[in-house]
Amino acid sequence: MPTTAMSSREACRTVKVHVIGTTDRTRTFHPIAIGVSSGEGTEDYAFIFDAIKNAAKSIFDEDFKPAVIVADAAAAITAAASRSFPGIPRVVCWAHVYRAVQKKLSLIKDSDKRELLLDDISALQLAPCKEAFISATQRFLEKWSSPETDDFLDYFK
Repeated sequence: MPTTAMSSREACRTVKVHVIGTTDRTRTFHPIAIGVSSGEGTEDYAFIFDAIKNAAKSIFDEDFKPAVIVADAAAAITAAASRSFPGIPRVVCWAHVYRAVQKKLSLIKDSDKRELLLDDISALQLAPCKEAFISATQRFLEKWSSPETDDFLDYFK
């Protein structure tokens, strides 16, 4: 069987490194595992999630059941999480949300309004529970509804 040589630069582009961790009450990230895969598909993430579940069972003799799955908005992560951890809530990482929101805020011409919107959005992520987040988000949408902000708010929803 013929083999193909590839440069180290090409090899680095084909290997994906995934850092998996947990957060504490102060929202500090603590890495617990590193997953290496050849892609970023549902099967890749499911393999990593299942490996963590199996390791936890082997080491602690307990079923691993996270309270929530936090990651970027990749559909493959969502599909793998629902398969490996059925019924566990899935949320998008605040850093990813913040960067995406900053880009979309360019739809708002007024820089002072953009800054105030970003301040309010930043406050939303501090909600202590799902119910408070939903309530605060509704108030946020009502507060900022206007012809100038409606395109941004449609994206935000």
